[in-house]
Amino acid sequence: MIRKDVVALWQVLNQLKNKEFDNFKFTYALAKNKRMLQSEIDTLQEVRQPSLAFQEYSQKRNEMLTRLSKKDEKGKPIIEDNLFVLENPDEASIEMEKFNEENKKVIDDNDIKEKNFKLLMDDEVEIKHYKVKLSNVPKKGLTPSQMEVLLVIIDEE
Repeated sequence: MIRKDVVALWQVLNQLKNKEFDNFKFTYALAKNKRMLQSEIDTLQEVRQPSLAFQEYSQKRNEMLTRLSKKDEKGKPIIEDNLFVLENPDEASIEMEKFNEENKKVIDDNDIKEKNFKLLMDDEVEIKHYKVKLSNVPKKGLTPSQMEVLLVIIDEE
């Protein structure tokens, strides 16, 4: 199983963690598999964590964008489509370009880290699953996409 599939399974297990199912064996299998994946997920989250230098860069970048953005009547930055609306885009572009040039090594290091993480996600990993029989899988309550991801833990008898 590649790590991307591990993450997909983890996400489905999280989606279903508070859902009540009629079959205890199925619910048990969900909880058991979630626990079995925990260590791998914790490691991936730790590896993906940006460096302190990049976190500092991101914070300063957000502060700069907040300062350069148009403000609403309450003095808060205006954000549209998840982007700051800039007061003077040309001036902001020059200032951001200078800031990014000053932080080029931090940005490049983070880009390399992200590329390596993406490669890591395609690696095979040995994960043991707790199987549940198909007859114990509820007939209702799962979407087709959730069911597709869960196939790895289902024993089709």
